[in-house]
Amino acid sequence: MHPSATDGGAEMVSIRQFRICTRPDTDPLAGPPTNVGDPGVAPVVIGWKLELLIICSHSICLAARGSALADVLRTGVQLTTDSSQAGDFSMTREIQESAEMVSNPRPARASRHKGQGGGGTDELPEAVEAPRADVVMEGGWRLAYYADRSAQGRPLVLVHSVNAAPSSFEVKPLFDHYRSQRPVYSLDLPGFGHSERRAAGYTPELYARALETFLEKVVGEPADLVALSLGAEFAARAISAKHAAVASLVLISPTGFSRRVPPSPRVGRIAHKVLTIPFLSQALFNLVASKRSIGYYLGRSFVGKPPQEILDYAYATSHQPGARHAPLVFLSMQLFTPGAIERLYAKLTHLPVLAIADRDPYIDFDHLNDFVALHPNWSRLRLEPNMGLPQWERLPETIAALDAFWAKAGG
Repeated sequence: MHPSATDGGAEMVSIRQFRICTRPDTDPLAGPPTNVGDPGVAPVVIGWKLELLIICSHSICLAARGSALADVLRTGVQLTTDSSQAGDFSMTREIQESAEMVSNPRPARASRHKGQGGGGTDELPEAVEAPRADVVMEGGWRLAYYADRSAQGRPLVLVHSVNAAPSSFEVKPLFDHYRSQRPVYSLDLPGFGHSERRAAGYTPELYARALETFLEKVVGEPADLVALSLGAEFAARAISAKHAAVASLVLISPTGFSRRVPPSPRVGRIAHKVLTIPFLSQALFNLVASKRSIGYYLGRSFVGKPPQEILDYAYATSHQPGARHAPLVFLSMQLFTPGAIERLYAKLTHLPVLAIADRDPYIDFDHLNDFVALHPNWSRLRLEPNMGLPQWERLPETIAALDAFWAKAGG
């Protein structure tokens, strides 16, 4: 058991509590053994790195008390300690290997795109079987997107969520279904998928501008927009700021309606500074983006067992050059908009909006019903049971709900 983030002083964790990989005669703070070539000391090296990581992680938990970041770090540490205590060092070896890469970086692999920050390597498979292209937004950011324009009708634009390993693969079932019926687009947001992955610059405003640019330069006409989770806030910001060309909006498990309030900007900045400390930065991300961790977090977003294909793609996209930069900003809670209901959603009064929200392991929708009751252009469907990804587990019901909504909205 790990102390709760609300325990205050009880959060101070003793080093002895986490001596999970080291031999009894090894001091975890004395540095790694010098005879690292000896296979017998491999767990010791891993243990030393891991204990430093755990101590730093719990320090961040203190600063981000009660936030999603604290939950992520605590769960990641729990997963790692559990696997280590069980004699399974696969997860801790991933952290060790990432630390080795940071200390001794290898030459960059060939990439189709050589813009600032890398990303978009040929080694990452395509999220959907459709043509992929790029568009450049202000600041020189390269945005990748998929498009199938073979059918006629009002365009459909799909926007994925934000987490440790998001991409257009999250909306693949919707893309595949509607591509034969209407033009369909899916945008890889900055820092994810095949889009550019710079080391810095990720803000809610950047993501809103990316969507505005995409709608204006690529789609070029009013579209039906579907956005997932935190992507809903970015969509609302883009629409409310410049009345982007959107005919209707569907929000799947939207953030911003929860009782949980994001940490203050000051806490977010402090957390991000810690998260981006050399070695700790890559090690923390590898903790979150390990196969075991991805399986755990994505597994919580499914009522049943998650499809292996979504797990595999999440792992692949989270192991591209520069993959950690945007997720670490997300983990520091700096991509959420405090007061999103008043600042973002309440401004969406000129178009029909549907929120599909049943349950979600990471957010709640406690304020959603009251908000919908006060805004006649809004409606809500649950499509229960789902845990945030109904387009994967309840695709027929999701399609029926979308079709009915668009028919009523005049789509």
